[in-house]
Amino acid sequence: MKKMMMILAIIFAIMPSVSHANHTHNWEDLDIVADQALQLVKQQKYEDASKLLSYFSDQFSKLLSHESMLSMDELRIITATYEDASLALTTISMPHEERVQSVTTFRLVVDAIESEHQPLWTEMEGSVMTTFQSMKEAVSEGNSQHFNHQLNEFLGKYQMIYPSVRLDLEAEDSQRIDSFVTFLDKYRGEFLTNDSKMDHMNVIEEELTRMFKQMKKDDADPSLIWVMISTGSAIILTLTYVGWRKYKGDKEKHAARKRLND
Repeated sequence: MKKMMMILAIIFAIMPSVSHANHTHNWEDLDIVADQALQLVKQQKYEDASKLLSYFSDQFSKLLSHESMLSMDELRIITATYEDASLALTTISMPHEERVQSVTTFRLVVDAIESEHQPLWTEMEGSVMTTFQSMKEAVSEGNSQHFNHQLNEFLGKYQMIYPSVRLDLEAEDSQRIDSFVTFLDKYRGEFLTNDSKMDHMNVIEEELTRMFKQMKKDDADPSLIWVMISTGSAIILTLTYVGWRKYKGDKEKHAARKRLND
């Protein structure tokens, strides 16, 4: 009876990690498909990329029919970015750069769902912050033309990563950052004449820095640690029990041989 309890303990401890491993493996396959589609778009092979996105949709639907692994927010975001990416590949008049941006946004979302730590969108920190610094310098110098040019470039990069940011950050944090950026874009016409313009720029810079820094923390998932502890403890207990039984059995055999020899 005790041995059976030990085995059951191991099974229940391992089951969550096995389920997670299956989900991770399936999503990694979709992540690869999304990445391949992006590479084809960069090579201007739009028709081939569109076929890959259709394949992604089929496999994604099959995955959802077997397991419910996404929240409603995640499902809405990945659906919206997928539709934008698909539309970008079938809109003949869309410039190449915008096609790449749309598919990149989708690809980053797929990765954000699959990655537990340091998602792919955080690798754009250098590019985003460099553009922001150029924009900040234009604000400081009062250069309206340069400011608008850099703001447009910054918004393009920001909008490319924002859906992924929504997935990875708490709603309050992502909405706070977005409100500052939206204000900057909405009032760009009179922004340079605002007395508190540099204060606003400094706040945005702090929020962006915090955003990237928060996602680069390589902390272990507490739930994963609990699974490891539970699984490890069950295995150790089982091995201890098996070892004790073996020791007891050997001891009894030795005693039996001794009695036989006597």
